Amino acid sequence: MNESARKRLGKIAKELRKKAKKSQQELADALNIARTDISAFEKRGEKLGLERMETLFDFFGCEITVSEKKTLSITS
Repeated sequence: MNESARKRLGKIAKELRKKAKKSQQELADALNIARTDISAFEKRGEKLGLERMETLFDFFGCEITVSEKKTLSITS
């Protein structure tokens, strides 16, 4: 997944978190990861591998899919 797609996912994750009225720490605790990893992902699309991203979006009831053509979709 390219950097642009990761940054878009980070931005979407932040919007979902804010909509759910969760702090970065609350989300990190629920997912058993560091708050700094949540922050880096939301700001720059960094730190989270695909498995962690899937867990994060599952938390919000969303599914991420990356096709063979490297297109990205998120469904809820």
